[in-house]
Amino acid sequence: MAAGGPDFVSKVRSSVDIVSLISESVPLKKSGRKFRGLCPFHNEKTPSFYVDETKQLFYCFGCGAGGDTFKFVMLREGVEFLEAARLLARRAGVPVPQGGTGQRSSERESLVAACRAAAALYREILVREPQGGPGRNYLEKRGITEATREELGLGFAPDRWDTLRDDLQKQGHRPETLMAAGLLQRREDASGYYDRFRNRIIFPITNLAGDVIGFGGRLIADGEPKYLNSPETLIYNKRENLYGLHHSRQGIKESGEAVVVEGYLDFASLVQAGVKSAVATLGTSFTDEQASLLRRFTEKVVVNYDADNAGENATRRSLEKLLSRGFAVRVLQLPSSKDPDAFLRSASADEYRRLLAESPSCFEFLVQSASRRADLNDPAALGAAAREILPVLAQVPSRLERSRYVALLAERLRVEDALLLAEIRDVMLRGTRESAGSAPAAAPPRAPVALRESEISLVRALVEDEDARARLLNEILPADLEGSPVSAIVSGMASLQHRGMDVTYAGLAAVLPDGERELLARIAMRGDPPSGTDAARRCLESMRRGRLVKERETLQREMEKTSEPGRLNDLLRRKIEISRRIDSMS
Repeated sequence: MAAGGPDFVSKVRSSVDIVSLISESVPLKKSGRKFRGLCPFHNEKTPSFYVDETKQLFYCFGCGAGGDTFKFVMLREGVEFLEAARLLARRAGVPVPQGGTGQRSSERESLVAACRAAAALYREILVREPQGGPGRNYLEKRGITEATREELGLGFAPDRWDTLRDDLQKQGHRPETLMAAGLLQRREDASGYYDRFRNRIIFPITNLAGDVIGFGGRLIADGEPKYLNSPETLIYNKRENLYGLHHSRQGIKESGEAVVVEGYLDFASLVQAGVKSAVATLGTSFTDEQASLLRRFTEKVVVNYDADNAGENATRRSLEKLLSRGFAVRVLQLPSSKDPDAFLRSASADEYRRLLAESPSCFEFLVQSASRRADLNDPAALGAAAREILPVLAQVPSRLERSRYVALLAERLRVEDALLLAEIRDVMLRGTRESAGSAPAAAPPRAPVALRESEISLVRALVEDEDARARLLNEILPADLEGSPVSAIVSGMASLQHRGMDVTYAGLAAVLPDGERELLARIAMRGDPPSGTDAARRCLESMRRGRLVKERETLQREMEKTSEPGRLNDLLRRKIEISRRIDSMS
């Protein structure tokens, strides 16, 4: 149970609507009495992820993930129940009680608190302190307004070795914690610690919950590295986050697409220009994890990297990640090979938006890129271009979409469709052999627990029909459900009723362990009407009969194995008694 006990958990649960919560990271559409969307926990093209607003549960029929609001946050953020409860509490404005929370969860909280304090200090220095003057001057020269700095929480780390260390230690943060958060570095002689970020504009990096988990720092003077990022920590992994996603996710949902850029200042300039759907990578090539993260919010992406050779190479690498996850991708290359920040310092926001709207498909970009670098009338150059483009095209998971792109590509390259399709098959076969030899196969979705129709009907009747629950729940004995996967669910109902609490799906989810919570969500997503009292009683009798039949079969097997007369007579007597009970149910 979370710190603060059941009252805290109950208050958090009642303060968070599951549809509102999940809609923040999964586009949902109304489907009958439920909501449906693409599952955020596995790759799929056809939505199999359902959310029930009335029952406050979700379930994916594709991978079997299911549960309540707490379970969703646990899966999405990769945290334990206690941490999920705290994240939801902060979202809902519910005070979090202090108390024992577990070592790893407590460590995460300490690192988040340290990063939050560091962001506040850097921000205060940039806005008000004399030592923030160089940072203010730099941002003014780059055209970043005070309003944008405030909106993004930008800060400044002065050119000193001890500013952050001394200030945060006075606030009660231990040097070891600050180092674990990536804010300090240890001196080579191990005599102490010094500030990691110095003489840099600071860009706070937040997770989807809005917590500051790391930083990017842009040097304002000559020197290297120009950009310095937080190291990976317990709370920050650069492969699994995108700069600005927490800020832009609503804009992404409203526009229907995300604009992916490379730099912090690119992102800031786009925000300032009114482009509210941008995100930036974090000092690394676009990753599989970032593609999966972005897939929670949109199916369309515009890649807007630099138009130089390095930018084009990075764009091609990102396309493979995005296309393999079913994104529709366009590529924007700005005039004179400018990045978004440089472009917007010399052109209007309207001009950027016009170019954004006119940006070509990723395959048009690939053909144009190949055409610029080689004469496609030359057979050798044509072959080289095809070998460059086809591995990207092979990443498109839909055969129908691949065939459509093949037709377009064949037209542009002036070759036969069949030749390109044959080349793609070769590329895909080579990829399959290479991945089989170098990486373990991905684990298939776990098989769902087998449920009898009678078990499903009984649970639904006991939860959804008050009369059935009043008449039947007290009749059910532990032996009646022995070996049944719904045994813990029914026991949970009895516990709630005994404590005078309402028996609801949400209430049950609060008292069940993870496995049974997923099972409950699966049962709750059934769309047909629940059984009434009489039908529920028949379900219970069927389950009792099934249990007795299994018990009789076990006795028969034991009889066939024994030759001791006394033992045999005892088994036979029990078998006859069970047979009579079975016959009486007919």
